[in-house]
Amino acid sequence: MNHNTDDFMLPCELEPPWPPSDEEIAEMKESMDAYDCLKLDDKIQAELWRESLPSIPSPADLNPGLK
Repeated sequence: MNHNTDDFMLPCELEPPWPPSDEEIAEMKESMDAYDCLKLDDKIQAELWRESLPSIPSPADLNPGLK
């Protein structure tokens, strides 16, 4: 029985690298209508904003004296 190796890959290994290059974004937009292009831009901006947020500090970070 032949198995496709993609069946055994983790989802993160199947995803393209982030962020996509300008060329990749242009290629995606060529096959979309104006509404979908706006939605793609919104998703990219939301993800970039989320990545720019500082991480949530742990209780140990907030109060180093706790054990």
